[in-house]
Amino acid sequence: IEEEDSDGEKMDTPAPPGLAVVKAADGDLDAAEKDEGNDERSKNCPVPLKMKCDAFAHTEPSLELEQLETGKKTTVQLSETADERRPRHAIGCTTNECHGAMMDKRGFDAVSNSYSLDECAKIHEATDFLKQFAKETGRLQKDIDERLKDVIHDIHNLGTYKQTQEELEFGVRLAWRNSGRCIMRKVAFTLELRDCRSVVTANECFEECVKHLTYAANGGAIKPVMSIFPQKGDGKSAPVRIWNRQLLGYAAYRRSDGSGAMGDPVNLSFTALCVELGWQPPEEKSDFDILPLVISDDCDGHDNPKIFELPLEALLEVPIVHPDCDLFSALNLRWYAIPAISNMCVDVGGIVYQCCPFNGWYSITEIGRDFLDKQRYDLAEAVAIACSIPMTKKSIWRDDVQLQVHRAIIHSFSEASVSVVDHHTASESFMDFYQEEISQRKKCPADWVWLMPPAGSSMTSVFHQEMTNFIIKPQYRPAVDLGIEQEISYPDPIVFDVPEKKSSLSIKESALVYKSVRLYYGSET
Repeated sequence: IEEEDSDGEKMDTPAPPGLAVVKAADGDLDAAEKDEGNDERSKNCPVPLKMKCDAFAHTEPSLELEQLETGKKTTVQLSETADERRPRHAIGCTTNECHGAMMDKRGFDAVSNSYSLDECAKIHEATDFLKQFAKETGRLQKDIDERLKDVIHDIHNLGTYKQTQEELEFGVRLAWRNSGRCIMRKVAFTLELRDCRSVVTANECFEECVKHLTYAANGGAIKPVMSIFPQKGDGKSAPVRIWNRQLLGYAAYRRSDGSGAMGDPVNLSFTALCVELGWQPPEEKSDFDILPLVISDDCDGHDNPKIFELPLEALLEVPIVHPDCDLFSALNLRWYAIPAISNMCVDVGGIVYQCCPFNGWYSITEIGRDFLDKQRYDLAEAVAIACSIPMTKKSIWRDDVQLQVHRAIIHSFSEASVSVVDHHTASESFMDFYQEEISQRKKCPADWVWLMPPAGSSMTSVFHQEMTNFIIKPQYRPAVDLGIEQEISYPDPIVFDVPEKKSSLSIKESALVYKSVRLYYGSET
């Protein structure tokens, strides 16, 4: 079969061998090959004739995009397809509305336990992926022919297939490369894969997560790592699942006086769930109490998760101090060094892995938002006081606060010899990656809203680059919350008394707030 691959180039798909294996399950290879030539559909779909799959074809019109700083224009291909069975995944927008600024895009939904692909779609996705794998890794045609025969045979007889470690490592790297919301994709092919597909219990999963954090920390020189656990079956959950948003995170408790939360408010409900499952928070609570891991498995049921406290050797945290403002240290801030995402799936070649924690390293603006966003630690006023920044309407003091927080973060990580990247360096890295992708693939999925740094935006080249956003596989996808899947209600946040002196952020509550003063006076005359 001659068709265009994901890069727009023509490549032969070994349909006859694959078709022969699928149709001649009883060993009648010659008869299968003979029948294959009698149906027009077989020239377009490497699946058994009895499935009656329609033909598919790619059509990729082009569009001209401009870099507004330089005026340079490039022509990119639009990722579209005329095949109804294999639609380009919906980005969420409609004919009359742009949904580009929505957090969750409609169309390419979060993966639920009930998710599955039919046999025809699974074979197509596996074929597309293996063709790209062969092309980009320099495989011989005869080798990929044999591999496709085996894969199609397994899908037809077993409903799925098992990817080799080399295929899987290439696939998860390609998924990162395709992630339109990530600005650090230039290092996608440095991602290291830890193959944990033999792990089927929560205890084993926890042990591997500890190893992941220790290995990724690498003494401060953070390594991009993914630990991948057994794949999801059709219509059911993967054997092991992690409930946490990230492998590392800080607990949160509601103050009884109604003055807000201690800790990271994004984890209020999850902290309460951990306590309900048996976790005991430290007797002297703080704003930075590390949460335990919550993991479930098929053995005990996903409605019966277990909690595991992380050992100290798995925790790499950086105290945040300011190079010039001594009072900044009174805030007692710190942050963990490894942003290991654990509530997303990776979709590769027709297979979904629901348990696949992965990490890169932090950008200073990410940690800055964790400290300053109102729905998070909300420290803008506390930092202003610590850095003697007058909080007047005409002083744009919040901009100054953001700058000082970023200075503190990059200074602290540098002093601790821990990897971190600033938004200007990240933007330059992305522009290099973007140009390489346009040159090599004629397209690059890019979500401008997400790629834009929350500080100094127009000072970066990314701000001035026209982009198109689309979704192609392999791809990272959100997972439906396991609490929802298992119909487990999250308990109300924990409420307790916090003496003011015990709050590491009490400077915000007790310090004087600068206010403008108007003076009225008259002269002697």
